[in-house]
Amino acid sequence: MRPAHCQTFNCAVLSRFSDGSLNRRQAILRIRRAQRLAGAARDALAQLAGDDPSLPLRERFFKAERSLHASGASRSDLRAWAIASESVHALFLLLSTEFHVEPQTRPRGTP
Repeated sequence: MRPAHCQTFNCAVLSRFSDGSLNRRQAILRIRRAQRLAGAARDALAQLAGDDPSLPLRERFFKAERSLHASGASRSDLRAWAIASESVHALFLLLSTEFHVEPQTRPRGTP
């Protein structure tokens, strides 16, 4: 089952799978990697005080970042933040390189 957000468009992985340039195994490996990175980030963020798991991951991440900068962070908070930061940045990179679809460009002069 595709996540709700993914049901609103066809990501590059689905498009490449549909046109045959990515086989099923390759597509599943990319999806599972994204899921693992998101899970690692969620788990690390959950260790920080004030985390709200009902928020989207991106929002949770930036909220945690602001909170850590505003207050003194314990060693365990910094450890959790390092794992969350590494996971989120790896996830964002994966999403931007493998999942995001480039917007259609229009010829000059067209609305």
